[in-house]
Amino acid sequence: IDTLEGTSYVGGIAGSFVSGKIAYNTIIANTIQGFDHVGGIVGENLGLTTGNINNNTVEISDSLMGGSYVGGICPISYAPTPQEIFNNTLTINRIKGDTFVGGLVAELAYGGVNNNTLTAGTIVGAGEYVGGAVGKVGFIGCTIQSNTINAPIIQMLGGSVYTGGI
Repeated sequence: IDTLEGTSYVGGIAGSFVSGKIAYNTIIANTIQGFDHVGGIVGENLGLTTGNINNNTVEISDSLMGGSYVGGICPISYAPTPQEIFNNTLTINRIKGDTFVGGLVAELAYGGVNNNTLTAGTIVGAGEYVGGAVGKVGFIGCTIQSNTINAPIIQMLGGSVYTGGI
């Protein structure tokens, strides 16, 4: 893929993931971009039934970018049943958004983000909730463990608040 571009809910594989499994895929792109809800794999993870996003490879040579909700794997994981996002490998030159920006997931509402690896040149946000792994962790029971984040620059522009390396 040279450039994958949309308005909202833009993902390297799917705009929205509701149930099942997304596994053992490779996404290679120059740029993935949209106005909001932009992810390297999916544009949103609703997870209405148990499912996983695992063992995928994402390589983006230029940028993964949007306005609000930008995540290397997915911008928001809002699954009422426990979802697991694990063993994914991402190499992304630049992840850029305004608010809710995460190297792996912009907002983790439920479930787990475990054993993923991200190598990024920069992770840049201009507003609230920017993190190397996850921009914002939501409700009780979320797990974030054993992830490797190699991003030499996590940059906040303007009056950004709520910034974390992990």
